[in-house]
Amino acid sequence: PTQLARRASDSTLSRAQVCNILSQARALGARNFSLRGGEPFLRADLVGILETADLLGMCSDVVTKVALSRTMIDRLSALRHLSLGISLDSVDPETGDALLRRPGQTKRLMRSVAQLASAGLAITIEATVTRTTFAGLDALERFCAGHNVRALHLRAAAPHKVRPVRDLVPDADMTDRIAARAGKRAGLEIVATPAFTARPSCGEGLDAVTFLPDGTVTKCTASLSRHPKMQYGNLSESSLEDVLLSRARGALLQRVAASARDLDEDQHPAAGRLPCSQLVHLRTGDPLGRRGQP
Repeated sequence: PTQLARRASDSTLSRAQVCNILSQARALGARNFSLRGGEPFLRADLVGILETADLLGMCSDVVTKVALSRTMIDRLSALRHLSLGISLDSVDPETGDALLRRPGQTKRLMRSVAQLASAGLAITIEATVTRTTFAGLDALERFCAGHNVRALHLRAAAPHKVRPVRDLVPDADMTDRIAARAGKRAGLEIVATPAFTARPSCGEGLDAVTFLPDGTVTKCTASLSRHPKMQYGNLSESSLEDVLLSRARGALLQRVAASARDLDEDQHPAAGRLPCSQLVHLRTGDPLGRRGQP
């Protein structure tokens, strides 16, 4: 369980190095700092890094599935530019603890949400909806509305080849009912995102720069991030400006653009969508094989 880990085992960049990268990025015009996991708060110095980003005027976006301490909450509440998401799929302790694989974790997360809200932090609850959690959506919505949560993001579980995961995917009727919940009620904004099917994509766009805990710079923020053909530099060896001006990055972006030639206009990278699955299938030899298909 993530709560038992003392630190992130792959965090080879020091806090000073990360903050230096943020300073370089801000000097080049970067405005947003998004953290993806895994679990970002496995870094014991993460709040200090967020404080540096805040001082630089960058908007930080982080999602966690751990119950934050009172000290952390107090420090986070002092940040001016923070978007905080809490991963909470169910407010039913039995269902939630089974998903999190840790007894008592659901109630700890719920207490943490209440403390965060009382500290004045704008929170988004990130919930992946499965057949198991679908019946509890009303209770989850009531919990969010009752604790001044800013938004509830419902994301339908995606189709998957692995049977235990595939059996949890909502059916067509459930998917329609999830979508019907979108809107604003009692001050709570509800966003519903359907599961991707044959053409997964992300919203990072061509202007995003992703660096991994070891300094590797990559185009993908998800499962392909460590594939060599998605990588184009290392910030522990080069400056951010040198990486951005490198031939490797230029060649990768050309492959991205080429892979999108036959896509609909609204899915083109210029519209903020990077069709990684198509890029990989057409240009990099399909490194995930059929695992990348539903």
